[in-house]
Amino acid sequence: MIKRYLVNTMPEAMEIIKRDLGPEAVIISSRWVKEGGWLGILGPKKLEVTAAVEHNASKKEAAQGESGLIREVAELKALLKKYAENSLHKEQEPPDSKLLLKWQQVLQELEVSHEVTNQLLKGIAESAGLAARENEELFKETVQERMARIFESAPNQSLSSRIFVFVGPTGVGKTTTLAKLAANLALFEQKKIALLTIDTYRIGAVEQLKTYGEILNVPVEAVLTPEELSQAVERHQDKDFILVDTAGRSSRNKRMLAELQSFLTVLHPAEVFLVMSCTTKNRDLLKIADDFKLLNYTKLIFTKADETTSLGSILNLASATSKPVAYVTTGQNVPDDIEACDPQKLVKLILKAVG
Repeated sequence: MIKRYLVNTMPEAMEIIKRDLGPEAVIISSRWVKEGGWLGILGPKKLEVTAAVEHNASKKEAAQGESGLIREVAELKALLKKYAENSLHKEQEPPDSKLLLKWQQVLQELEVSHEVTNQLLKGIAESAGLAARENEELFKETVQERMARIFESAPNQSLSSRIFVFVGPTGVGKTTTLAKLAANLALFEQKKIALLTIDTYRIGAVEQLKTYGEILNVPVEAVLTPEELSQAVERHQDKDFILVDTAGRSSRNKRMLAELQSFLTVLHPAEVFLVMSCTTKNRDLLKIADDFKLLNYTKLIFTKADETTSLGSILNLASATSKPVAYVTTGQNVPDDIEACDPQKLVKLILKAVG
């Protein structure tokens, strides 16, 4: 607002302006002018003062504008803070977490133990390089390499023994597995073999082995004592291989395991296969493997791999015992359904269920 005042002195003007426009008014200009008289010439002189003050509405608008600007700045700060928090969260989240979670689930479905799972996945992205963090196929290859490494870590030393002994709990298919190997040796490798059994407890066990012997046209003997076993081995010195069947024993029956041990002491050196079923619970397999250490088994054989899709127990046992896995059987057909296993073949077999 701008107003003009005619006063006698400047102090008078300032007093009037302050009263009229308020203390925030400012003087824009001042000059002496004639007032009244003829043609304004003979009138008295007056001081013309022009003053102005900012309109209240303009102040309000300015205040509102300032308030709006403050609000916009506050909103912008909030957005920046939220963006910064999200960026920090993304940086802290492992870029390969999705692949890790996926493979943890896969290994869990295969019943791979928690310890072995950690062994397979710990620090895998760092060791495999940045590319593995985003490349699913490369991540899978790295897991497979680590699985194979567990099998490779078991010393697979050939004892150059011609005596194969099959031990294990009841009902795992020891005799059938022995027959499969015997058939492969006799029929496909043209080896001279003999079959011995100390399983005189199970009804029909000897007859079952004799049936296989007749089919393969190889000698079969049943023995009752360690001495008889030693003598039978001596009688078959001309054979390339002697395969010895044993009675299934509960791993918790220490007396029976000790009795079986007395037979094995006369078979030295011998390749002793601990035969176990893939359908047995992992915890029980670990207990069996631990209890059968009394017999100094040298290699593992897993049977009934065709009866379950959770073959992680093979990996668990190889890791726990540090023994090589020699064979896996996948059915009842003799001489088929048995595979000699190397680490790569075992990994492929275990992961077959998950594609």
